[in-house]
Amino acid sequence: MENIISICQKEKYIIPDLDISAFLESFTTLLYNARFVECLPVMLRNSAYFMLRGIMTANGIKRFERLRDVSCKKVN
Repeated sequence: MENIISICQKEKYIIPDLDISAFLESFTTLLYNARFVECLPVMLRNSAYFMLRGIMTANGIKRFERLRDVSCKKVN
């Protein structure tokens, strides 16, 4: 995941001054702890969504939303 975020950062989809290692540590800790206390899957998904969206630039958010919309249509 670090490699993917780094690539997205170079393509200006992720904020340029993000400390990727620190973000991933927080991201995985949050998800692990939420899973450990048996949070609902929708809570895990929303937490991941908002954390990832929070590190994106405006262009990254637009692209992310388009990809999410396409993948949601395939599932439904």
